[in-house]
Amino acid sequence: MKISALALAAALLIPTATLAGSGPLKTLALGQDLFAYGQAQQDPVMVLSAAKITGSVFIEDVQRPTQTRPGAAPGTDDSAPADPTVVTAAQMYQIAYDLAEGDDALQARIEDASVEGSRGRIGGASRTLNRLQAGYIDMVRLEFEGGILAELAILGNDGSNLDLKVLDEKGNTICREQGASDKLYCAWTPTQNGVFFAEVENVSSKRNSYYVLTN
Repeated sequence: MKISALALAAALLIPTATLAGSGPLKTLALGQDLFAYGQAQQDPVMVLSAAKITGSVFIEDVQRPTQTRPGAAPGTDDSAPADPTVVTAAQMYQIAYDLAEGDDALQARIEDASVEGSRGRIGGASRTLNRLQAGYIDMVRLEFEGGILAELAILGNDGSNLDLKVLDEKGNTICREQGASDKLYCAWTPTQNGVFFAEVENVSSKRNSYYVLTN
C-alpha cells in the first residue's frame, strides 16, 4: 500500500502493511510527520519533539549502482524537477525556537535540546538521489544482511506517480507498492545476506527526482 506523506515529509512514509519490526526509517517517518503537524499547529513543543526524533537518526548520502531502461510508455519530458526534501533536526530546532518567541523558559529548553544533538542515536539511514524520466524504470542494486529487518523507502519530490517492486537475486518479488503517490515503503527480513533490486518506475507524465532510503 502506498503512503501519502504530510507536507514536508521525507523520507517518509509511515508504513501500514509491513513485517513486524521497527527501524530507523520508521523513526524518521514519525519525526517528519510530527514536524509537519506541529508546524501546521504552530506548536513549538510538538516541533521540538519532532526535532529530537529526527535527530536520533543520522542520514548518509551514498551512491548505488542503478540501471535505467524505458518502460511500456517512455516519455519525452526532460525538465529538471526540484529535489525532494527531508527536514533536518537543526531546521526543526530553529523553527521550534522561533515559534516559542516570548517564552524564555521554553526557548532555553529548546537550546539545551539542540546542544544535546544526536546523543542516543538509534541507528542510521543511507540515501541515494536519482532522477527518472517519465515512462522509464530504474533498477537500483541494494545489499542487506540476513536475519535483520531490511527497510526501503522511496521519497519523490512532488507527488507524481512512482511504483516500486523489490526483487531478490533470483527475480522473486519481495514487495510491490503501486498507487498514485511517490512516497513508498517496504520492509522485510532476509533469511541470509544477499543482493536485492529496487525497481522504481515513473508512471507519471513528467520527470521526477526521488530518494532511495535504506536502513
